[in-house]
Amino acid sequence: MTTLEITLIIIGVVFLIGSFMVNDKLSHKDLDKIADMSAEELKIITEKEVTAAKKDLSDALDEEITQKQDETKRSLEKEANSKIMAINEYSDTVLDSINKAHNEIMFLYSMLNDKHDELTRLSGDIDKASSRLRSSFEPLSADSAKRAEKPSVAVQKPAEPKSGTMQQDTKPDMKQMTGIDISGIIKTQPASAAPASKAGATTATGTAAAVSVKASDAAFGTPAGSSANADVINHTHEILKLYKSGKSNVEIAKLLSLGTGEVKLIIDLYKEGK
Repeated sequence: MTTLEITLIIIGVVFLIGSFMVNDKLSHKDLDKIADMSAEELKIITEKEVTAAKKDLSDALDEEITQKQDETKRSLEKEANSKIMAINEYSDTVLDSINKAHNEIMFLYSMLNDKHDELTRLSGDIDKASSRLRSSFEPLSADSAKRAEKPSVAVQKPAEPKSGTMQQDTKPDMKQMTGIDISGIIKTQPASAAPASKAGATTATGTAAAVSVKASDAAFGTPAGSSANADVINHTHEILKLYKSGKSNVEIAKLLSLGTGEVKLIIDLYKEGK
């Protein structure tokens, strides 16, 4: 059922009820007039009343619809305003979070720049310190090289004597000049035989190192003994063993509690004896 049909039914009910009320209030004279009216006149009057009722009902409906539209519009506007306010608050919160994160990132970036500058400064200091250490070790290396040259000259193998008498005469002279008794050293390695393997080279190097240490001890007034010679040979074997395993001069010196120049001297003698 449409709205128009409902309206017509309501109007009919109203007229029906009104007819009973009018019938009670009409006088006999009025009833006579109504009775005298024709059916067409009654139809015209009814149509006029129905048209007026339709107009009133349409106006009432339009007014009600307009009122409901206004209420709905106000409600939607209110809801939209509340949503917009919530979105604005959320956007403000998001912007604050972004600003806070930006400030933290800038702070971290500043810290990284400071650390970079500090690392650059430390790197420069390390380079300067390494340069100073290198320059301070250069005289020590030069002294070690000089010490390495002196024993090598002192222990150069003399020409093989033609007789046993010449060899015996030479031994006292070498002992008198260098303060080193090399008779035992000469016996350990024949004059006419060259080292045939790495073991021979190691022995020769150890012997040369022992002689060099003896020579240096003699030069500085240190007494030369068999125990010192054995320690030097043991150190020589240990140094060569560590050198063959890939250790550097500094590492070998730290492990054996020896000087870097001494380690370098023994390794250089070993390389020359190969």
